[in-house]
Amino acid sequence: MKTRGGEKKECSLRTKRVYKELRELSTHFSEVNDFKMAKAKATTLSPFFYQTTSQRELEELLNELIIILGSIMVAGIILLAMAIAFLCCLPGYVRAFRKHLPAHGSSPLLPLLTHSYRTLIYNYPTLFTLSIISGAASTAKIIGYDRIISYMCSVFGIAVNLYVAMYQIVISIISIHRFINSRQPEAFRSTLSRKNVIVLMVLVFLVFFIRDMGMMTWLIVCFANGQFRMLYTVLKYYLMTYVTHQVLLFIGMAFEFSLGSDMAASHSERVISKQIKAIGCVKLVLFILAGTSIITNIHTVLAEFLFYSVDVFLVPLVIEITEMSTTNVIKATEFRKEHIKV
Repeated sequence: MKTRGGEKKECSLRTKRVYKELRELSTHFSEVNDFKMAKAKATTLSPFFYQTTSQRELEELLNELIIILGSIMVAGIILLAMAIAFLCCLPGYVRAFRKHLPAHGSSPLLPLLTHSYRTLIYNYPTLFTLSIISGAASTAKIIGYDRIISYMCSVFGIAVNLYVAMYQIVISIISIHRFINSRQPEAFRSTLSRKNVIVLMVLVFLVFFIRDMGMMTWLIVCFANGQFRMLYTVLKYYLMTYVTHQVLLFIGMAFEFSLGSDMAASHSERVISKQIKAIGCVKLVLFILAGTSIITNIHTVLAEFLFYSVDVFLVPLVIEITEMSTTNVIKATEFRKEHIKV
């Protein structure tokens, strides 16, 4: 015989089972209802919805790629025209520099000018020659030689890039020194020596060498580890340092305009003054165009590419033109000490 307590327990167990089955049925029906709603929503969409979306994305990417390639081609044509102009002006620059060499000989800026002369007549023609040979070797599929020539071409390219960066900063510092020196009383004015110029060139060269080698090391590490997101950060820091160096160039240009060309004490100072004015004006215009293009999102790639890469041919071309156009040579007077005969 079952007791009343046992019957109550069985009833409670039965009710719990019934509630459990009802919950399972309700969850099942809700899942079926959600599935039907999702199916109905999917059937209402066009069968080519996802296909057209992917096609639109591909078309947008292709259009962006075409715009980027077109901008790079336009910038390449501009740089090629500057390179041809550089080669055309090179013989005239060599004749003018040799003609003005006696006037440069008494200037403390002679190490900087002679270094520029050697770079322009040796490194740049060698770089152009190796680039042509490398392109011909890769086209003819000459295995082995194309890699060696491309490595040599990259070495000369790095050397030219370092020279261009070093030259801009050195002439900027010289212009700032001239401006500060002109504001001092004559008793407190100091003149640069050739040793000061050489030390300045070496220090600036080492700074840019460490910067470029560090960037190349980080790029190799990012490619080796597959950290492609870090590439944007590395390039961002590199471009930020480049912009800060250009700001120093703009400051030197402003000081030169405030001094005027009459303040030049020698032919070398007059040439340097013209060079920093020309380079600074061109880079300032490109800087404004790059900033405007970034804000308006119009031809951003073209403006930025020109601003960051035009230095390679702008600096030597300006050096050639200023040396050839400066005809009124200032001859420095030399003072000789003679013993007084008693």
